[in-house]
Amino acid sequence: MFVSNTPMQFLPANNGLYKDAVLNAKEIDYDEMKVRIISAEHLIAMSFAVGRSKDYERIDRIIDQYTVDFKVLESILKRHNLYDKYESWKKNRN
Repeated sequence: MFVSNTPMQFLPANNGLYKDAVLNAKEIDYDEMKVRIISAEHLIAMSFAVGRSKDYERIDRIIDQYTVDFKVLESILKRHNLYDKYESWKKNRN
């Protein structure tokens, strides 16, 4: 979906990871309205949770395009039982 030519994705906060992402989202003003932006670290964790090849490609793009706090990411992944996927991905990435 696009809002004012900006791609947007609306996510239901129906599980622990998504609720965590929404609760920790940063609120900004966008086109005269307040919107909440999910962190890069949470987007990466969501991609690990789904785990399709295109999700792993998304992880690479996020890391290439944004500043990622890997300590925060690892904390999120551990809280949501995704750390093993991250460790496996790191081994296969190098």
